[in-house]
Amino acid sequence: MATYTVEQRLARARMALMSHKTWCMYSGLLMIGKLAIKELPMKTAATNGRDVWFDPTFVESLTEQELRFVLLHENEHKALRQMDTYKFLWDRNAQAANIAADFVVNIRLQDADNDEKFIVMPQIGCIDPKYRGWSTKQVFDDLMKNGAPKPKQGKGDKGQTSGVPGEQVSGGGFDEHDLDGAEALSDKEKESLKVEVDRAIRQGALVAGKMGGDSKRDLLDTLDSQIRWQEILAEFVKAVTKGRDNASWAKVSRRWVSSGLYLPSAVAETVGRLVVGIDASGSTWSGNQLEGFVSELIGIANDCMPEAIDVVWWDTKVQSVQTFLPEQYGTMKFDLQIQGGGGTAPSCVTDWIAEQKGKDYVAAIMLSDGYVDGDWGTWGALPVLWCLNQKGTASPVGQTLYIEEM
Repeated sequence: MATYTVEQRLARARMALMSHKTWCMYSGLLMIGKLAIKELPMKTAATNGRDVWFDPTFVESLTEQELRFVLLHENEHKALRQMDTYKFLWDRNAQAANIAADFVVNIRLQDADNDEKFIVMPQIGCIDPKYRGWSTKQVFDDLMKNGAPKPKQGKGDKGQTSGVPGEQVSGGGFDEHDLDGAEALSDKEKESLKVEVDRAIRQGALVAGKMGGDSKRDLLDTLDSQIRWQEILAEFVKAVTKGRDNASWAKVSRRWVSSGLYLPSAVAETVGRLVVGIDASGSTWSGNQLEGFVSELIGIANDCMPEAIDVVWWDTKVQSVQTFLPEQYGTMKFDLQIQGGGGTAPSCVTDWIAEQKGKDYVAAIMLSDGYVDGDWGTWGALPVLWCLNQKGTASPVGQTLYIEEM
């Protein structure tokens, strides 16, 4: 019987996945970044969202099926962009964020295998059918509610997770999430990685189709970022606005009244001005995407209370601009007037922003279907969040978020 080195075993595992009629969907992802053997603090595996490392002793302890599972597990973190999209969870509680990310990945991989046993999760992995179909944020919230591990102190603790809610341990699980490594990537590298991952996912689906594989809906869902878009949109606004540490009962938050909750509104001491560019080209008028986005925007406006919001309706040019002040947020939905219906050219928005004198925008939010023919505008240092209602496209500038449900 042939004996293989740990490097050879890892290479064989990758080739086995790339040649399998189902798991070949991950071919492009498996080729992104480095795949290497390296001694790790937890003696398991690790990823920074681009590169993947395996500890040699860990490789030796795994069966071929387990090694394939862990390799896919690391690439699932890439596909879901968990350490980038959900960085705010790691900032709140790194242990709980690690565990939440693993729960999401493991149940989806196990379901996609469909009892074929081509991949097998190691016994030290964490899995719970309860979290089937949940987003990382939803699992995180559940862990925090039901006894998540306490945040550990020290820079080196960000990647350690037990996979066991309620326990604080220094090891366990079968991988590390190298958040420090993810943060060390330059902005240019992060944007390039987003585009590369998106392309790899789409190309992988084509490869699977050509190989006659069973394109299971579960597997396709695995490659789709499971994000409740309203949560990420809200976190983006919070990240680029300041002065939200205090709360006041002088003004009740309107956002939660309809749910029977009367909560204090945030007191914004230095919340800046936002620009919201809404794609009003002909292709965005169908369905209720615009209505859903505007509804959530109104909620965020009432919670964040920026000093002003400039709503820009655009297609190939800026059709109209509506400015709203805090005292108008409560009635904003009655005053929004959509204008457009032509082609699509986001650069008209950045051109318009460049012409605005005396308006210091803290961020921009762009709603679009993504059919921009390569024109994403020139944003400079202005943070921009793209909310796209069509998958398969990622903006090369700013952060991209897919709006799935309205």
